[in-house]
Amino acid sequence: MKKILFLFLIIFCSCAEEKSVTDVGSIIPENDDQFPCLNSTADCLNTLILDSDSEWSFNYYSSFPLDSIWNITGAIIVVHGFNRNADEYFENMISVVQSLDLEDQIIVIAPDYSTQDDNPDDQEILWTSNSWKEGSLSVYQTGKEQISSFTIVDKIISDLNNKNNYPNLNTILLTGHSAGAQFTYLYSATNNVEYSLNDINLLYGIANSSSYLYLNAVREIDSNYSIPTDCNNYNDWPFGLDNRNEYASNISPSEISTQLIQRNVNYFNGVLDTTAYSYGCKYTLQGANRLDTGQRHFNHLNYYFPDHNHSFNMVPAASHDNREMYLSMQFINLVEQYFQ
Repeated sequence: MKKILFLFLIIFCSCAEEKSVTDVGSIIPENDDQFPCLNSTADCLNTLILDSDSEWSFNYYSSFPLDSIWNITGAIIVVHGFNRNADEYFENMISVVQSLDLEDQIIVIAPDYSTQDDNPDDQEILWTSNSWKEGSLSVYQTGKEQISSFTIVDKIISDLNNKNNYPNLNTILLTGHSAGAQFTYLYSATNNVEYSLNDINLLYGIANSSSYLYLNAVREIDSNYSIPTDCNNYNDWPFGLDNRNEYASNISPSEISTQLIQRNVNYFNGVLDTTAYSYGCKYTLQGANRLDTGQRHFNHLNYYFPDHNHSFNMVPAASHDNREMYLSMQFINLVEQYFQ
């Protein structure tokens, strides 16, 4: 494993032992009456301290602390979109679990990926506005280790896999909307942490992604599948398997294809998410808009990888809005199916 993984030596000061994660954003009370934390105030905002040498910090919202023993059975990690509004995504996912009366059984976690535009403090780890959603390394700073944005989720899932803290946890859902959906799909294709889980089911929810990772070089052109000739680098990461970043290069293209089609991936596309793309040919080769892109991608999977373990869900009356998508019957049914 590459050296970026060693940097999660994280010190938690307690009277008993060292932990790999620190919730420095809040103090664990003597009683747990304040948990679950169900709003996006500072009470629910926590901080991971990454690497004892570099001392990077990373913020996230959570309904329970990550470093304590809780009798919960499930976890939902929800990744924000391009606007990096993790607080809104956290509250919307809290609304989902409350609608099923599961707020005491499911920990909700919303990572907060920051850029220079977010007025970060000196210790806060940063990405560019596009690099975080692709699993790329953090922005270089002298004397600091660079960390893939995917490695953050690796760490969160690994902590949830700690049976000492979560003895009854059996299901984790990683989901994202828009740019968060791109993040989630790419992560589902490339992570190895899923193989290390102890009797925990990991599934993925992809809502209104604007692009997808294609597992071969063909695209649908004029209702036929063929190799595009008029779009340079159209098959580069994150649109295809060429020129992958450091995290995605840890495994081969064939390994990515094999594990992605076997994983439990669930797509959600809003019927009203039909605003035309203006992003360039790498996007328009996949579809005219997000709905079209989602449908074409699923058709491509059915044609070339018919034994996949993925599902496709149309969400009526939903546009490019994470609350409309997550509070839809289709998404709530997924949560109910796996968490009740």
